[in-house]
Amino acid sequence: MTEASDGIKFTHSGEPEASGTGCGATISRSMTRHVQNRAVIWMRYAMVAAAICCALTSGAQLAAERDGQANEERDEGQESAAASAAASANDDAQDLLFLGPMRPVMIRLHVQVNRQPFRRAWRRNIEKLFRDADANRDGAIDLATPTPVEGKPVKDAEIDVLGKNAAVYLGQDAEQTQQALRQLAGEAGGRLSEPALVDYFNRVAPPLAIAANNGPLRYASAGMAPAPALFGLLDADGDQQLSAEELSGAESRLANRDFNEDEVLSPRELTVAPDASLAAAMPQANEPKSILPGAGPMFLIGADAKPEQIAAAILDRYDHDGDGTLSAAVERGREIDLAAEQLKAFDRDGDGRLSAAELLAFAQSEPGVELTAMIGKGLYVSPSQRKKLVRVNPAVSDQIEAKISRNGAFKLTLSDASLDLYLSQSDPAQNTERGPTLQNFDADNNGYLDAAELAANPELAAAFETMDADGDGKVFRPEFDAYIQREALAASSRLLLEVADGGQQLLNVLDADPDHVLSIRELRTAASALEKGNANGDGRLARNEIPQRLAMKLSRNTTASAQAAGASNENDDGKRSERTDAGPAWFKKLDRNRDGDLSRREFVGPADVFDRIDADSDGLIDPAEAKAASP
Repeated sequence: MTEASDGIKFTHSGEPEASGTGCGATISRSMTRHVQNRAVIWMRYAMVAAAICCALTSGAQLAAERDGQANEERDEGQESAAASAAASANDDAQDLLFLGPMRPVMIRLHVQVNRQPFRRAWRRNIEKLFRDADANRDGAIDLATPTPVEGKPVKDAEIDVLGKNAAVYLGQDAEQTQQALRQLAGEAGGRLSEPALVDYFNRVAPPLAIAANNGPLRYASAGMAPAPALFGLLDADGDQQLSAEELSGAESRLANRDFNEDEVLSPRELTVAPDASLAAAMPQANEPKSILPGAGPMFLIGADAKPEQIAAAILDRYDHDGDGTLSAAVERGREIDLAAEQLKAFDRDGDGRLSAAELLAFAQSEPGVELTAMIGKGLYVSPSQRKKLVRVNPAVSDQIEAKISRNGAFKLTLSDASLDLYLSQSDPAQNTERGPTLQNFDADNNGYLDAAELAANPELAAAFETMDADGDGKVFRPEFDAYIQREALAASSRLLLEVADGGQQLLNVLDADPDHVLSIRELRTAASALEKGNANGDGRLARNEIPQRLAMKLSRNTTASAQAAGASNENDDGKRSERTDAGPAWFKKLDRNRDGDLSRREFVGPADVFDRIDADSDGLIDPAEAKAASP
């Protein structure tokens, strides 16, 4: 015990000792409470301070954690956004490889359907199929059959529901489609994911397919009729090249080919070769051995296509001597004719030849031309905006001319080919009223279809179970119409590029008009073809220097052959243009073959009058001469 200076005694515990009673005791108790209160207050201050410090520390740590998480999320978001942007940028793009007579050209199509990238519309259709079949909404299509619930009908397995709906999209038998999807789900552990389904459809029913059209491509029927005998008829010495002398003699050499004596030569009159062995003697273009999907000389370059495949296709097409390289020099027998800037970029060793390794650079290069195709009714594009739908790579601008018409069709004029791309605005989803109806097949008029009634139609017969939604063996009108509507919607999300190869036709070179026939005047000026067709400058026109004619049509899964069903076929000669705006009325009446000139045979007046009107004495009266002679 100690004693303070004021006489108050404290114990070892620090508390004041109460001594005596009365005032002293009161003071002692008061001081005790005062000291205790102050100690408690200071302890509270210390606790609050510690709590504040702890809170600040925890807050700083939490803020740091949140900042780190935010940064990670932002980085992930940026990566996801970048990936999404890259995917979106490719949603409208489809690359094509055209292997022309003398050079390859990479073409990039940007396709918008109803102002949406075509792949996006296709993918949304597949995603809808997935959602409709995912009954439990767990994000996967189950292979197993759901556990039966007492008192409720047994549900089909999700994979079978998907297979039935997918069969409509694919135009296949339901059982066949179900088996394929069951196998796919089994390989994935019994649960099929949405990306796996999209990948499957991308293989079996891609958003854009390519097909050869050997029938009438309606927009391009004129001028596509072949005239295979023309080159051989003019090649007097049989060296597979046409000299200026041989071309100058075209009128006399072809005089006996005017079978109907109308003084013009049509493709039909130039079809039969003069020698049965001519076809065997004609050099054929190498057939590419690549696995790229294609039609004729046009190939689709998919996202999974390897540069090596593209390089191999180019090498197979142009390597005529089989030495594994492509010669670009005239003196070495040119096999490929690239623009100077292209050749400089790809021929790394400067030897004038392109090896397989050097062709990889071409396969990975920017396209030579980019075209933006707008499909969908009511999509008006102003003339100023129309020009932006075509872009030619400056590196090949001297070899490619690209134009777009008011209706959105494209024309590419290459130094060795002419390509036309037509767009069909027909929408299968909007044309179901023109499609088949139940009444077309209801032979007994009982208001429903059975399997026997569809037996004569293989496509609908295969889809009978798919149409029969309730499985009662009968297809009533609502079931039939629903099937046709679903099929039309599926067709509207897929695109088809049809390719009609008109080949390399000398007729197209000589036909200056062009009206798809050769007139006397055109035969007389045939030698002028050397000026625009002699690519290697040797003064002779070889077969591979004749431009190739290609017509393509892009439509929403509606073939041109189907559209042309029941329509009258075009004449093989094509539509010949009528020059109703050239010359006076009497001239147009006498021009019976509509070639734009009057021959002596067509002119009904005296010979001296013909000679007087024929001011240049070339044996033909042209519109200008006829107009000058008219009162």
